[in-house]
Amino acid sequence: MTLLLKLLLFCELLRMGAFLECETCSAYGQTCTGETKTCSEDQDTCITIYTESNLNDTEIQKIERGCDTSYRCTFPPIFFHMGFGRIYRSNWVCCKGEDCATAVVKLPPKAMVYNGKQCPACYEWSETCKTDLVNCTGWDTSCFEVISMTNSSGAHTQRIMMGCTNKFVCATMDIEHSSFWLDDNIIQKAECTSQASRLISFIWPTFPGLFLLKILL
Repeated sequence: MTLLLKLLLFCELLRMGAFLECETCSAYGQTCTGETKTCSEDQDTCITIYTESNLNDTEIQKIERGCDTSYRCTFPPIFFHMGFGRIYRSNWVCCKGEDCATAVVKLPPKAMVYNGKQCPACYEWSETCKTDLVNCTGWDTSCFEVISMTNSSGAHTQRIMMGCTNKFVCATMDIEHSSFWLDDNIIQKAECTSQASRLISFIWPTFPGLFLLKILL
């Protein structure tokens, strides 16, 4: 009787996904393969994360697969625009079982049309960062600032990123500061600093306007 109960319990746990298994790997490029690992009790989905960045005049693509929680699947894709061609894009897809083999991660598109907003922007592996105003594009109407720390060969290095992003990323940064945002770096600060400023167009007054101004003065 005891053995039968154990078998029934095992079948029920298996049906509920308590023994979810996911392929785990990480590599630069668009594909990776790795061993299948059993997920922990709080991880209820497999995830594939794809990131594309152009931060040091070199485009880098990275893919990661593994176990995760459904909560992370609710996050919006990340799009950071830091001016001078510096862009960071990342997105993910959650899946289970055979669906993971055909899962395709779609990155947010690169918007090229200026929206009239500006943000202070910079990207530096340093404790300080000299900013320049950059023109925001597409849906990116908010300014962001992310400060992260990485540990390489026992040495701690700080990275500062500032620029344009959208309100959906800002809303998520308000509640989530985990290392999920930028690879394995430790996030020290991740927030939207302010609403992006609007570009001001200066229009010279017409001749009648100048004449009226002369009378008033």
